[in-house]
Amino acid sequence: MKKRWSIAIISIFIFISSGYYFYWINTPMYAAGEIQRAIQTNDYELLLKHVDLEKVYTAALDDSIEVLLSEDTPDNKAIINIIKQLKKPLVKELTKQTESYFYHNKKTNALFEQPINTLTSYIGLTTLSITNFISVEEQDEYAILTIKLHDKNLNHDFNWKVKMEKDVNGTWCVVRILNLKEYIIERKTLLIKEYTE
Repeated sequence: MKKRWSIAIISIFIFISSGYYFYWINTPMYAAGEIQRAIQTNDYELLLKHVDLEKVYTAALDDSIEVLLSEDTPDNKAIINIIKQLKKPLVKELTKQTESYFYHNKKTNALFEQPINTLTSYIGLTTLSITNFISVEEQDEYAILTIKLHDKNLNHDFNWKVKMEKDVNGTWCVVRILNLKEYIIERKTLLIKEYTE
């Protein structure tokens, strides 16, 4: 009789544990941890499972265009026209560069090297490193992941609010940096301040 109770208790424990595990792997917090692990281990396939690079880069280009439009300079107009005309190829090239960085820890010769270098330096991607995943706020159909980044050139920390949605498989996936425009403006202000002092 004791043996049956022991087996029953162990079975219930295993059932509850496996239920919690399957719940846990379908949370945005789990996806955030997987993204962090992908970055730390250079696991590009794992990154792709939890970051929709095409959506992220497309939204980043759109946000960059909006910020450039607000500045209204002749150089910006030229950059905006290039970005608008070459948006799809630029997104493909940025994705290719991300893959190359993950596999080889370096950039490859880019097809659109000048626009990509201009864009990545404008956003500051080459000087940023992720220091922490601060929080995840789950809402109905999406979640907001707050990521702390450090800009080594400015010696300044920024927080990105990143939108996550479930893909067709129910996996939480990053689709957009919600406060990219505000980040670009804040970073540019800090750069101007640093160079004028």
